[in-house]
Amino acid sequence: DDNSSRVSLTETLEAAQRNDVTIYAISTNSTAYFGSKEQERGDKTLKKFSEETGGKAFFPLKLQDLAGSFLDIHDELRSQYQIGYRPSNARMDGTFRRIRIDLADKRFKPRARTGYYMPKAGATSQK
Repeated sequence: DDNSSRVSLTETLEAAQRNDVTIYAISTNSTAYFGSKEQERGDKTLKKFSEETGGKAFFPLKLQDLAGSFLDIHDELRSQYQIGYRPSNARMDGTFRRIRIDLADKRFKPRARTGYYMPKAGATSQK
């Protein structure tokens, strides 16, 4: 349980989204099925942060499975594609804009961030 952070989980996720960070997380919770509420909350947070930033969370059940999680991340990073678009709402208002990606071939499922923050007019970049 985190009891000493100066930044909330919401603020941390927002900072990752504002700075185009993709999070890949590996849980070290060895009691995935019978863990405490704190461990369960931590795993849910890893999953949320990963999904919201376009990454993925891994939950190896045994130490021997850990290497497989790193290999999966390696493979994911080697086969990423980047797309871009110009938003129809060009207001520089600092708001969070949700995005959705639909593929014609439903056999594939894209993994992408859930949205982005449009910069505010006159604001300096946080990068």
